[in-house]
Amino acid sequence: MTNNNASKYCFAIILVLAFQFQTPAQTILQIPVTFYDFHADGSNPDFEPGLSTCGTLNCLKNLDGLYVNEVQSTLDIQGKPISGSSPHFSQRVGKWFIPWQPGDLSIPIYSTDGTYLRDTITKTDTAYKNITIQDSLPFSLVSGTAGVYQFNNSSFFRLDGKGFGNEPSGISSPHNYSFTMQIHREFTYQAGLIFQIQGDDDIWIFVNGTMVIDLGGFHGPLSALVNLDNLQGLIVGQKYKFDLFYAERHVTGSDISITTNLFTPPNTKNLNGVFRKSSTIAEPNKIKYTSEYYNLRGQKLQAVELRKSNELVFERIVGPKGLICIKRILHNAE
Repeated sequence: MTNNNASKYCFAIILVLAFQFQTPAQTILQIPVTFYDFHADGSNPDFEPGLSTCGTLNCLKNLDGLYVNEVQSTLDIQGKPISGSSPHFSQRVGKWFIPWQPGDLSIPIYSTDGTYLRDTITKTDTAYKNITIQDSLPFSLVSGTAGVYQFNNSSFFRLDGKGFGNEPSGISSPHNYSFTMQIHREFTYQAGLIFQIQGDDDIWIFVNGTMVIDLGGFHGPLSALVNLDNLQGLIVGQKYKFDLFYAERHVTGSDISITTNLFTPPNTKNLNGVFRKSSTIAEPNKIKYTSEYYNLRGQKLQAVELRKSNELVFERIVGPKGLICIKRILHNAE
């Protein structure tokens, strides 16, 4: 639609609320992550288990595949995964996402199919020794969307030359294998939020402390999508925790791709107020502007759709010299 009303007041809103709200047009989001680098030399029975079980990297014939229920559907009190009902070379998953602590001489013994058999005592306590590395992943704004971001890397070796260095040795594609990664974020639930991921090996996603994606096991790239609108118990406007746990445990590929509108720019706070045209556009000065409307999935909405929309959408106001401002409004509010 086109109007002759001015938008000076829209500028004022941005100035007053700049500390609260950044527009979804930020092209790159740096999302903090934590890596834990483990040895890939056979000393850790959960990573490259062929080395510790039968002597070579690829001696386990039935290693690859999707294994669900490696971890429980809820997290422990520290917000970390708990070994589940069907561990697959993963009995000590509780040690994968925490800094190493000396003193534990026990390690699990597995059968060649990955079934946990028992614990044994070793002479050293370094089987699960790791190095913690803080990093961030650059998520790029998906073109044509109003807040959908993506990170895509089909050769995901962020720790090459770091931690314990490139292990295992003697392979055709040398990299630093055997690492884990976690992402912890807080988000404010609004209708239309999605999270899609593809990768290898283990991937577990938790929302509000409950598992919503279970892609455990040694496998090639597998994908899953969760629409938060389908989850029970989430209330619009309330804050919730998002937790991602990822493990690279076997040569030679490492792949990850994430697409989501769940991540927002740093220091962004969702506005609680409902904006109405009468309260945001004032002081007519004969400058023409155009309003366009988008939902959180980046889809442009038509006027007829606005009347039926219950979800949070963005109004993008454009003037003769380009973007004037972006507001969040609820179109079912009068």
